[in-house]
Amino acid sequence: GPPVSSTTMGYPNILYRCSINLVALDGASTASTCTKSLDGGLTNTPTGAPLYLTSADKLPNVCSGGVGHGTAGRDGTIYIPKGTCDEAMLFISHDEGMSWTGSKVSDLDMSAGEHDAGVGVDSAGTVYYFWIAKDRLPYLVFSKDEGKSWSPPQMVGAPGLKEAHLPALQAGGAGKVAFSYFGSFNSPGAPWDSGHYAETSWDMVVAMSVDAASPEPTYLSATANNRTDPVARGVCGTVRCNDAVKD
Repeated sequence: GPPVSSTTMGYPNILYRCSINLVALDGASTASTCTKSLDGGLTNTPTGAPLYLTSADKLPNVCSGGVGHGTAGRDGTIYIPKGTCDEAMLFISHDEGMSWTGSKVSDLDMSAGEHDAGVGVDSAGTVYYFWIAKDRLPYLVFSKDEGKSWSPPQMVGAPGLKEAHLPALQAGGAGKVAFSYFGSFNSPGAPWDSGHYAETSWDMVVAMSVDAASPEPTYLSATANNRTDPVARGVCGTVRCNDAVKD
């Protein structure tokens, strides 16, 4: 994203990288931190305070330190999606990562164990957040005040969708968003017993809208693969699918 206070060198934007920290493993990590590069990735330095740090009174219990893929607004504001013990959260920095504010986007928590979500900012400054809720269906909300308040969640799964994982989102022009996820139309459904997924297939579902911030948005969904040739079979979880993804 564009710099807020720093001067870049040989590259117009600042490159940020946010990831697990303070213990390497996802499920045991106690923090999420960021670095920034002012020279196009040649060198990196810590941004400042961790975007997420487990409270001392909650130890030894921790939330996953994993984060989703972040984005930056045209004014340099950084947006990093993250689940904190299943809460759908967005962490926001207006000062190149020196400090962070957390915003809970909805009372619909993420699927158990999930930490990933998609975030995007359109050309009008509207922020979109896309995640998989506890019912394992995809939801979208938006904010027109940089995350201070959010629209009611809208389920945006394709017709007939039974289960989804691995969300991603990109925003473009005003009201224009595209998102994707691994989706199953023949999942056995709740109570999500992994022993019942032998016949389950997974497609790459891609969807888009040109009026996502309107009161009654319209979405168009399609599978990127042939439905007779799924991208995975068996169990797909919040981090990966057990079977290898096809080329």
